[in-house]
Amino acid sequence: MIKVKYFNHFLLLASMLLSGITSSCSARNFQTARRDTIRIYYTTWPGDYPLVLADALGYYDKYGLDVELIPIKSRNDGFIEFINSQVDTLNINLRDDLLIAQTEDIQIVWLQDNTLDTLVSIPTIATPNDLRGKRIGLDTRTGIGELFIEAILKINNLTLQDVTLVHFLPDEVPSALGKQIDAGYTWNPYTEEAIAGGNKILLQLPSQSPDVMIFKKSFIDEHSDNLRALVEAWSESVLYWEANPTKSVELIASFYGVTPEELSLGVEEGVDTYSRQQNIEALSPSSVDSIYDVAKVNLDYLVTTGSVWRLPDISTLINNEFLGKLESSN
Repeated sequence: MIKVKYFNHFLLLASMLLSGITSSCSARNFQTARRDTIRIYYTTWPGDYPLVLADALGYYDKYGLDVELIPIKSRNDGFIEFINSQVDTLNINLRDDLLIAQTEDIQIVWLQDNTLDTLVSIPTIATPNDLRGKRIGLDTRTGIGELFIEAILKINNLTLQDVTLVHFLPDEVPSALGKQIDAGYTWNPYTEEAIAGGNKILLQLPSQSPDVMIFKKSFIDEHSDNLRALVEAWSESVLYWEANPTKSVELIASFYGVTPEELSLGVEEGVDTYSRQQNIEALSPSSVDSIYDVAKVNLDYLVTTGSVWRLPDISTLINNEFLGKLESSN
């Protein structure tokens, strides 16, 4: 494993309306892959590092791919342009994927990364039970983090009525602690920023909305060879990073035009960039850590909050046919 995002529901739905709602492999298997250009957005999020590393290492050429990496202008633009087929894939969190799936025939083909959801607090809050009557910062527009907070409260015999939720984005939480809020939902690198400010980690749990790579079903049907090649290039990039962390950071930093020291600030404990084997396990319905179960939790939350009007079929939303065979652990 490599230890190393969110979106307004209303804006997503409005964007859709405004835009028209418009196998086990080796390198030799990809020699006949079509050279059609695959247009992929990338960001500075560490979960995208294997994507740019694969470019730096020449893996796309190795597997007969023509990949155009496009820096994303904004999350909203990314959603609109994916829906309008101006880009071919999008790397988004699982909850946003479920929202898009209401109107778009899409599939998840790769679990990109997951992060540790973190509740940071001022030093005087000793345990989650001390949250009663306190102000908790999270993105109240999207509900991202609310599942996490609600679970923590329930374990400690509290409810959302026992606290005050205040709208703060994850990157705003550190500076608001001790002023507008007493605790806040965030993730790295903002967790480290909060700690540097004299605050503490109250609790951490794996995120209930990991980042996934989605394609339209029509693209998958028409470009299956290219998609297999892309998954192969990405998974090989992850393996290279695991084996060569220092060189990988140098290559990634060069791609972004920063120094390795600047880049390493984003490579923090708490972000897990998934390998192929982890993907095979996560995208299996029978796995203990199956994304099917996580998707159902998120869908149930969206139903409860009235964020969906049509239920996506989780069984057809997840496509694991491009992952190959599980590698031996011996």
